[in-house]
Amino acid sequence: MEGSFVRSPNVPKGVRGRISTIRIDDIPDNRREEAIQHMIDYYMKEEPLASTLMKIAPFSDEDIHEFYHNALNDNISMYAVDEANNEEIAGVTMLRVASRCDPERHTKVDARLKSMQALFDFLHYCYDGIDFFTYKSGTSEVVVDHILEPMGLSVAPHYRGRGIGEAIIKARHELVTELGVEATLGIYTSIYSKPLILRQGMEIIKEIPFSDYYVDGKAIFAECNPPNPSAQVIGGLLRNDSA
Repeated sequence: MEGSFVRSPNVPKGVRGRISTIRIDDIPDNRREEAIQHMIDYYMKEEPLASTLMKIAPFSDEDIHEFYHNALNDNISMYAVDEANNEEIAGVTMLRVASRCDPERHTKVDARLKSMQALFDFLHYCYDGIDFFTYKSGTSEVVVDHILEPMGLSVAPHYRGRGIGEAIIKARHELVTELGVEATLGIYTSIYSKPLILRQGMEIIKEIPFSDYYVDGKAIFAECNPPNPSAQVIGGLLRNDSA
């Protein structure tokens, strides 16, 4: 079993893709706060779980920043910037890696974020019974040492419809595969994000209707439908096309 994930210096940070004037790149240290603000401005207001919980009991600014900095410290999160518009951030994906040798490395941080516990309770409910590190490969099973955990992807409204979200997903898969991460697993809640990840060859592992999840006798996410009927745990092995 390998040790806990650390980004190898043999895979330098740099450009991971382009769409017209849009460059997909690693998030540099000096733009971390801008990337977090992008997620607050768009993702937190539009993603079904976060937007619902922010109305009931808003996450604290301190907890949001610690949550995202914890992911950013894995040094694999990515953004898309518009070279024709003063490097404006068009999209962001926050990413972290779970390692089989230390599967609670990130969740121990999550547990400290008191204002976000309702979110983590639902995520744990979705993942219940799933082995993070075992995946099907044909008729056999493969045990992996590291998995990519997407912690949100957002594209600014005025950049949508250009394929940026899907390009970011492709780029993040290519990057982590180079870094030795063999699989990805995440919870997808939006009717817009689910098709993007499924087109990358991933599979629906589990589906959780929002109407089936209750807290204190109330289906707190029921109002997400329409248009979003459920959360889906989606994942699978990542292809290493260079192998």
